[in-house]
Amino acid sequence: MSRAVRKSEEFLADLDAQFRWYEGQAGWDFAWRYLLAVDAALGRLVEQPELGWRRNFTHPELRNLPCWVVARPLNQAWLKLPASQTPT
Repeated sequence: MSRAVRKSEEFLADLDAQFRWYEGQAGWDFAWRYLLAVDAALGRLVEQPELGWRRNFTHPELRNLPCWVVARPLNQAWLKLPASQTPT
């Protein structure tokens, strides 16, 4: 059974802002590779939602937030999935 990824407006706005930042810093090709890496990471998370690790933020809304590195060389790009929006 295939699972779908639902992207919230907030997610899409963040993704667009990150794309624009990468485009300004490293060019359109790198920014495009970033989008492809995000899509690939979301696909992996849909198939294996237990991937990633819990972060130890002190803010109550961020405590135990699961995170996942998108892909190298984008090892500074993180997907943060609130528990209520974790793929099911």
